[in-house]
Amino acid sequence: SGTNLSWMSGAVDLAGNQRIINGTVDMGAFEFAELPYLSVSPSSLTNSVLQGQDATNQVLEVWNGGTAGTLQYLIHADESWLDCSPTSGTTTGEVDPIQVNYSTAALPTGLHQASIKVVEAGTMALHHMIAVTLTVNPAAPEIVTQPIARSVVEGASLMLSVAVTNDGPFFYEWRMGAAPIPLQTNRTMVLADVLPADGGVYDVVVSNLVGSVTSSVATLTVVSAVPPAAVGGPVTDD
Repeated sequence: SGTNLSWMSGAVDLAGNQRIINGTVDMGAFEFAELPYLSVSPSSLTNSVLQGQDATNQVLEVWNGGTAGTLQYLIHADESWLDCSPTSGTTTGEVDPIQVNYSTAALPTGLHQASIKVVEAGTMALHHMIAVTLTVNPAAPEIVTQPIARSVVEGASLMLSVAVTNDGPFFYEWRMGAAPIPLQTNRTMVLADVLPADGGVYDVVVSNLVGSVTSSVATLTVVSAVPPAAVGGPVTDD
């Protein structure tokens, strides 16, 4: 009796150990504090990452909160993008660091949740559940296929294109010599009836709601469709 009194929640014995340990009340002077019990910190983990990247790894700490004995523990993460190393161990009181590893490059943007369960081996009812909250934020576009230099005969058509990744919608602005080209705002730029004046360097600026990226330049060479006149005039028979 008395465990429901307000003073009991913070009460300690003569050695300074908590009176309430894992729901069990120690009403003696010292004896109950000798039992090993599982301690884990922190009680939750929060992380964030840009889409397409792996989140920074974090650390849990596991130790025997009692003053004697050896404690064995097991660790399990419930999502494939999360794992812990090591997944088991023993402690007599020293703090064991547990590496929490994130493999998040393939996750879509948004909120993702998982949990890590740390249990006392042989006593599955005695455990800690660590909530893991991960936010995958949108990233600026990344160009995975650059426009390619072309050589086109005068009067023919030209097509230049790029391929991008990460979250859209994407916006395209094709440029010639860093000057925007009117109406060329798609992934593929098409120029019909190419003229010698169209020769030059082209690139494209791709943007989304987060940021932008500029492609490498592609040089267009326009080749004349009319062969040069023969030097010396026509040849005649004598």
